[in-house]
Amino acid sequence: MSDEKQIEIIKRGETSLTMSLNRGPSGLVVAVKVHPVVEAFIRGLGDGGSSDVRASGPYWRPIGSSGSISVHNLAADAPAQLQLESGEYTYINKPGQPILDPRGTADPITGKYKPGVNLSFLRIVGISEGAGVTFSVRGVHSYEALTKMREKIGEAYRTLYRAYMKPIQMDIIVSTQETSL
Repeated sequence: MSDEKQIEIIKRGETSLTMSLNRGPSGLVVAVKVHPVVEAFIRGLGDGGSSDVRASGPYWRPIGSSGSISVHNLAADAPAQLQLESGEYTYINKPGQPILDPRGTADPITGKYKPGVNLSFLRIVGISEGAGVTFSVRGVHSYEALTKMREKIGEAYRTLYRAYMKPIQMDIIVSTQETSL
């Protein structure tokens, strides 16, 4: 029997992220698809190149006949982390690492480590094409961990989307009035 958790985030009437977490006998299988605008945004944070995820970490494994997972490279000045309202961090600079990291990232002010949500899977090449991508994540995942993962990924993605991708229009109007004495 498998446990499956799903995430679907809709922005402006279009689905921007669909994700399924499926725990079965072979471990955790992640299926994810994003809107092409999201992949274009992530690609724009890089240098135009890509690299094999195995060079970054051992936790993600390809499923299917492809035999590899490539991720878009990040430029040095790309936003690597973002603090969530919960105080945890989300980051996109740790492909191949656990999706929920209890140690996370060191707080830049206090130096203390805070839990993190790894959204680096958004960097997978082809994540917006066809049915998206499917990969496995090494490790043991309890029902409670999957439930927490679903909630944390949803919160982290919404925060990332709102901070960097949501279309915004701001108008500035300056008016002056002359007065005579």
